[in-house]
Amino acid sequence: MQATINYLNCLITVDLPNPEEDNTVKVFVKRLPGTYDKNLYYAGLTNFQFSAESENPNDWILEALKHAIASIEYYVTPYAVSELPAIIKTEIDESSEEEYENFPF
Repeated sequence: MQATINYLNCLITVDLPNPEEDNTVKVFVKRLPGTYDKNLYYAGLTNFQFSAESENPNDWILEALKHAIASIEYYVTPYAVSELPAIIKTEIDESSEEEYENFPF
């Protein structure tokens, strides 16, 4: 069984095994398209597997989400952090002011 969840512009894909055979849960976390610079970053953040601690297979997805959210909070800034733009005072000489007045728009 597989579940996909969107959290902070990241897709968390949890692949659950057959509970009768194994308790190894596989998790893949990747960024959504358009939320990162493709030239600087890879879409996939992390790909890991773990052995589920709970005996109940219904709790395995919650365990996977806790691990995945911890990974996202480590790798991804949930909001854009930017400094305020600096104000630069410029002086325009009189000859260039005439050029700006002649612009057609």
